[in-house]
Amino acid sequence: MRKHTSLADIARGETVTVHEILFDSLRAYCAARGLHEGDGITLLEGRPSNVLQVATGGSVMRCPAEFARFVEVIPSQER
Repeated sequence: MRKHTSLADIARGETVTVHEILFDSLRAYCAARGLHEGDGITLLEGRPSNVLQVATGGSVMRCPAEFARFVEVIPSQER
């Protein structure tokens, strides 16, 4: 069974796979920045106002914490 968690809840240095982006508007926001469902990402740094992550292809993007809680992720080995 896959354990889904929020992007806002992962630890620095943890690598996960984006399972689902919960809202169409947020999905469009993420897609415009190069992040899609199925992408593997690693949390580089977390701050109260921003989550900094690495998206597939080595690009780096910031995801506001209020958005990150609506991005469901799973551990990468469970892809």
